[in-house]
Amino acid sequence: MGIIDDRSAVPALIEALRDDSEDVRTVVAGVLGHLRDRLAVPALIVALKDPSSVTRTKAAISLGCLGDPKSIAALFQATKDENEFVRRNAVAALGNIGRLAVPALLETLKEDSLRELATQALMKVK
Repeated sequence: MGIIDDRSAVPALIEALRDDSEDVRTVVAGVLGHLRDRLAVPALIVALKDPSSVTRTKAAISLGCLGDPKSIAALFQATKDENEFVRRNAVAALGNIGRLAVPALLETLKEDSLRELATQALMKVK
């Protein structure tokens, strides 16, 4: 599968995050992170509540790639997701955001299952 490298596709991809197909939403959530266009942040935040845990996971990963502080609250909420992969990727994404995410990461230390990952994320913060 090829990767779209043209940021002019971002508006159409954002629209595709509402597609009926889980496969489409999942692929699009991943591609939007690859494109690193912050225009996608609000749509990816919404995708953190997608019915598909795979799409939610990709959305968390992409938000981590984008590193936009506007996603901190949503990513922190995603650390409480029912799915382990969503939770773990939300913590990693918070670590990629940096200093502004430190309070959320410190709060995440309270979760036994996420403590080690949150510690690693905190050690990366500059």
